[in-house]
Amino acid sequence: MTEKEKYVEEFKELCLGILAQSNNCKQSQQDFRAAKSVPEAVTAWMKYFAGVVDEVPRQVADTFGRLYGKYKTDINKAGVYYNETPPEMSNSMVVIVGDCDEKLQIGARHRVYVLGKAEVVVYWQASATVNHPDAMVRAMNSARVSMREGRAEMCGSSYFVGKGTVYAWNSCRVNISGGKVYDFGHVRISAYGDSVVYSNHPQGVEVNDKACIRPLSDYKSASTADNVKSQDDI
Repeated sequence: MTEKEKYVEEFKELCLGILAQSNNCKQSQQDFRAAKSVPEAVTAWMKYFAGVVDEVPRQVADTFGRLYGKYKTDINKAGVYYNETPPEMSNSMVVIVGDCDEKLQIGARHRVYVLGKAEVVVYWQASATVNHPDAMVRAMNSARVSMREGRAEMCGSSYFVGKGTVYAWNSCRVNISGGKVYDFGHVRISAYGDSVVYSNHPQGVEVNDKACIRPLSDYKSASTADNVKSQDDI
């Protein structure tokens, strides 16, 4: 086996180790084994990425963190970046974010997966999938956020769906199925499950199931665990 072949096989084996921890089908493993280069293997990753991220998000972030230094050039060729913003003129790239000390700002139509403790700003038409309790995402313009857990600040005409802690501003739209919304401005808020919406302006707020609306003053006077952040603080 040549050095180049060893280089590719090592990458594939590490990726297959993650697949083995998820419920992905045999076809995904066959696609990985059929890859002749690292970019081809990364393309196979992207084909099944949504399912893998949903099932083993921490393992995905840790694996890319270990691989990125050695395989960065080839991973980038497949349109994927880790803990960094894609080049300025690029569009529709995938950005995987693990634990990251640097605040990332990502726009265009990039797809961002926030899987670690990080602070990320998405804007224009970028989208963020968030699955970490210590993640903080700020969405601006027409950006979209889909969240399993974490915190989000929704500004401009952005859109939120999922669970977590949400700070709503401006003309955003929020569709929350569990967690809390602190409302400082919205076009529409739809709350389901046991969500709580703290708002002084209930017009445009719809509550379903066991969700409820409480005055924003209840949050401001009673809460010391969460601090309300203005848009300029993040």
